[in-house]
Amino acid sequence: MHPLVLKDLADTEQPPKLEEYENYLFILLKYVYFENDDYQTDHIGIVIGSNYVITFTESEKDIFSPINSRIDRSIGQIQKEGSDYLGYSIIDAIVDQYYTIIQVIGDYTEGLEDKLIYNNIQQEPIREIQELKHDFIRLRRIIHPTKEIAAQLLRTDHYLIKSKTKKYIADLFDHIVHIADDLEVYREISWNLMEIYIATINNKMNEIIKVLTIMTSIFIPLTFIAGIYGMNFDNMPELRWQYGYFYTLAVMLLIFILMLLIFKKKKWI
Repeated sequence: MHPLVLKDLADTEQPPKLEEYENYLFILLKYVYFENDDYQTDHIGIVIGSNYVITFTESEKDIFSPINSRIDRSIGQIQKEGSDYLGYSIIDAIVDQYYTIIQVIGDYTEGLEDKLIYNNIQQEPIREIQELKHDFIRLRRIIHPTKEIAAQLLRTDHYLIKSKTKKYIADLFDHIVHIADDLEVYREISWNLMEIYIATINNKMNEIIKVLTIMTSIFIPLTFIAGIYGMNFDNMPELRWQYGYFYTLAVMLLIFILMLLIFKKKKWI
């Protein structure tokens, strides 16, 4: 193998890509899977030759067991077709996992959005929103280059990729495009979640300010009346009325009820 191929295999930070050599094709991909309530990635290398396919994996996780099972049980076309079809099958298995991951994260994103909209969240979701945005950025860096790999396989004139296999690759490309579209939709939702959260907080604050404003508006005239009769001047005839205290309370109660009716009529409460 070319030294650059070995270098790319050893560098687990390399993004997905396709390189064509004279006697083989070299493909780098990322396998995505859930582990401990979070998704992980494995660095996958695929070398497709005339009568062989070599895969390199970052971990010992058996990610190709479904394909191995199909080969052992002679199910499907893998044993009947060439190495290009086997390479397609491996890429297709990896892409299918992308779809599963996107659906799980997408469902979580929609659930979080509903909680924010209906004010049914128990704790501040800022950290969750930031993690979601980070996850979608990471997935975007994986899925979009993979889509370009499928497009390259469709365009290539390399003798290893037969025209019959390209029909399957075209279907694979459509699948990746659909996944990439879903990713963009959920990514857009994740970016809007922070705005929804801020709007929810502002609405709560406005409700609190509204209540305080109504209470203040009601008690301002009552405080004014209490302030007048609390000055204790000698020349205040009302202070000597037998029922002055009760009249004052009645007037204050009347003002209180009248203001409540006005606020209710204006639909402020």
